[in-house]
Amino acid sequence: MDYTCFEYSRSTPVCYQGIQLDSILELKFLLSIEETHAYIRDGIEIYYEERSLTANDEMYERTRKYVPDFLIRDWKTKQATLVEVKPDRYVDDGLLAEKKKAASHFIETFGYDWQYKVVFEASIHLSTEQYRKLSSILSGQTKHHRQCQPISSYIQEEQHRLFVRSGLVPAPSL
Repeated sequence: MDYTCFEYSRSTPVCYQGIQLDSILELKFLLSIEETHAYIRDGIEIYYEERSLTANDEMYERTRKYVPDFLIRDWKTKQATLVEVKPDRYVDDGLLAEKKKAASHFIETFGYDWQYKVVFEASIHLSTEQYRKLSSILSGQTKHHRQCQPISSYIQEEQHRLFVRSGLVPAPSL
């Protein structure tokens, strides 16, 4: 079986708080964790050798690139998790196993304090308030639905480095 790419049905991109998300499912995940976790949407790229799945620090001829959906840190515990969000139909997909192994090698090779987790649709639960927020965002009726900006306008390079490497998490702005 060829695991070089996922076969997706058409997803609906959505902008939330200036961040371009690939799907409504990613938005649901983000809404489910935003009160308890800080997050980075962009800037984490994993390069790995396609046969051994070992981490590289740049692209070579037989190198693949994997960009996980989020890096999140729990505000209380500071625990970091690299997250891939997928619909339930991908639970047995071989490419996910490849990406998990590559991500695990990456985390170990570069000495990060992260875990890796695939979050499937069935495990994302929204409170009544979060569901109202989701509905409002999708209907375009809130301040959260505005022009998407590059991640650099939200997290400066130094803040990004501290978040990724040492676990310093900005205070929530709730």
